[in-house]
Amino acid sequence: MTIQDPGPGRTVLLRAGWQVDNVGDVAHVPGAIRALQEYGGAEVIVWALDFGAREKRLLATIYPQVQIVEGAVAENGAPTDPDVLAAWERADILVHGPGASPMLGNEIDGWVAHTGKPYGYFGVTADPVCPPTWATLAEIDQMIDSLLEDYMSEEMRTRLEGAEFFYTRDSLSLKYLRSQKLQGVRLEFGPDATFAFTHRDDEAAEEFLAHFGFTSRQFGCFVPRLRYAPYPQIKGRHPTPEQQRRAGLNELTWREDLDAFAAVVTEWVRTTGTPAAVVPEMSYVHTYALAHLPERLPEDVRDQVHILDRYWPLEEMSGVYARAAVVVSMDCHSPIIAAAQGTPAVYLRLPAETAKGNMYADLGYPEMVVEIGDAPRAAELAIAAYRDRDAAAHRAATMVETANSRLREMAAAVAPRAPALT
Repeated sequence: MTIQDPGPGRTVLLRAGWQVDNVGDVAHVPGAIRALQEYGGAEVIVWALDFGAREKRLLATIYPQVQIVEGAVAENGAPTDPDVLAAWERADILVHGPGASPMLGNEIDGWVAHTGKPYGYFGVTADPVCPPTWATLAEIDQMIDSLLEDYMSEEMRTRLEGAEFFYTRDSLSLKYLRSQKLQGVRLEFGPDATFAFTHRDDEAAEEFLAHFGFTSRQFGCFVPRLRYAPYPQIKGRHPTPEQQRRAGLNELTWREDLDAFAAVVTEWVRTTGTPAAVVPEMSYVHTYALAHLPERLPEDVRDQVHILDRYWPLEEMSGVYARAAVVVSMDCHSPIIAAAQGTPAVYLRLPAETAKGNMYADLGYPEMVVEIGDAPRAAELAIAAYRDRDAAAHRAATMVETANSRLREMAAAVAPRAPALT
């Protein structure tokens, strides 16, 4: 018996592109392609859930050879679109891309039933308590310790145990999955593939700076958000009872959260003497900021705070972050995108967020995360990064290098074909 060279990597069907209203969800796709294709040698087909014309143009620019298919599955789990069916037939493995939780139950079950091929999870959070619970990362850790090993539903247990691998993008998710004594599946830490995204639109970024009169590395970027994205408003749909509950919680907390955010921006402007750009990670944010932030800014700083009045594309964001002195964000992916461009960043975390924010500590940079209850600390860190940018940028670059090293290991395990026995 001899072992033949496995040849080219596996053909990976990447289920990703969760929505276009969140720049972070867009960034997952090219980041995962780079990891699987460039680091691992796989051929990638993207099975997009929600990918618009703008996002398709971006992907065509970076990876013109990558095919994108779109379409749902029927109740029996079979594809309803011929292109998706062809992708199922061609692919060797289905990979659930980076995301907030293990989703796609009907699709994965259908994939197994109709193809018999393997599947796995690539940088996915599995937070057992948040949502609906609100908690700091330390509190999530404590709550996970209290869970019994039969906490997971049998349906989810069966699905995860059927996977070839589950790379969790934070160690708290990994701790939870291991506590459930799952059998068969390979459980390891694997950071968000957004760390592999480095493409940027320098022309658009220069136009951004010129529009606001900014000088490179002499302005900060600040990203606000609500505790829950207002999806009924974004999508133009009637809210479900759960969405109504979340809207009520937003109404209860947005003033306090935005006051804390405004205080961070104010301290930045007053201490550094440089302007602030308030920019979105989600599509609703510019409207929210324009309506409510100016009145929370003191008169002496108001003219130095510039709110972008539109939702922007990922590649422009990346280019602007590359030119910023620092990025402070209440959303989780802007700090990753900034750090990948060599720019120091701070994640100002809200308690409605999942355990995903623990990934920064997992990659050696725990102080990058500031809970909203300690918001003044975010201003201190941003100002310190401005004053000693080289040291802060080096710390960010080290984190990104660590993340990409791990992504290479993940891709090396996921992408290669198994050797053929003869």
